[in-house]
Amino acid sequence: MNAPRRSRLVGMGLLALTFLVGMLAGAASTRVLNAREPERAEARPPAKGKHYLFEELDLRPDQRAAIDAIMARRRVLMDSVWKEHGAPIRAAYDSTRAEISTVLTPEQRVEYDALRAARKAERERQKQAAAGAGR
Repeated sequence: MNAPRRSRLVGMGLLALTFLVGMLAGAASTRVLNAREPERAEARPPAKGKHYLFEELDLRPDQRAAIDAIMARRRVLMDSVWKEHGAPIRAAYDSTRAEISTVLTPEQRVEYDALRAARKAERERQKQAAAGAGR
C-alpha cells in the first residue's frame, strides 16, 4: 500500500477513534448520572432505530432504497477500516472503560457493568430484529 493512502487510512482511523472515545465518555457519564435519577430516565421516550433521522423525513420508497444502498456501500468501507484499525480502537475503548471504572465506587461499578450488559443485550436484540426484518 502506498504511503499517502496508508496515512489517509491511519488518519481516518485516528479520527474514528477520537469520536469513539468521546462518545464512550459521554455515554458513560450520562448513564452514571441517569442511574442516580431513575424517574427521569424512565420518562425518556423509547430508543429510536439506528437510522431514525431518515424515519422522520417522510421519504419516498425510492429515496429510502437509495439511502439504504448508500449505507450498505459505505458499510463495506467502514468494515475495511475496522479490519485494519479495529484492534487499537478496541484497546482505546477498553482502556477508557477501565479508567472510568477506577472513578466509580464498587457499587457504582456493579451498576455500570449491569447497564453496559443491558445495553449490549439491547443492541443484539436490535441487530437480530433487523436481520429478521431483512429476510
